[in-house]
Amino acid sequence: MITLSDALHNFIDGLAIGASFTLSLLIGFSTSIAIVCEEFPHEIGDFVILLSSGMSVPQAVFFNLLSAMCCYLGLVLGILLGSSFAPNVIFAIAGGMFLYISLTDMTTSIIHCTTLLRSWLHFLLLTIQIIPNTFSDVELWMLGWSIHCSENTSSFFV
Repeated sequence: MITLSDALHNFIDGLAIGASFTLSLLIGFSTSIAIVCEEFPHEIGDFVILLSSGMSVPQAVFFNLLSAMCCYLGLVLGILLGSSFAPNVIFAIAGGMFLYISLTDMTTSIIHCTTLLRSWLHFLLLTIQIIPNTFSDVELWMLGWSIHCSENTSSFFV
């Protein structure tokens, strides 16, 4: 189950990377660096979960790499769709999926809280954790939009 959900997560990462490279190299590399920084601890956590579920080290490496390869499929599809359609649609879908994943993780962890006060405190702390990430995504999107607009407006006024 964790391998399938990680494969979907990596596919969406690839979509976002591919669509961002269709806007510009700067946005593509900055998106790639952000996703690598997010994925490194995520993949280590998945590897530990696979080991603790009883897999051997080679099996855990194989299944972790198998799910990571889905990023390349998303990258190709993101480049193809981003160059023929508006890449902002891909960013909206990817952002919605990331919010869905984080909120379902948050909901399941709140359910296991024993008291109402503790569940509200848990909700508050998790929400505070999500807010800076959301603002950084908005700033990255605005940076891409301003670069994309400045590239297009120079040819528009000529």
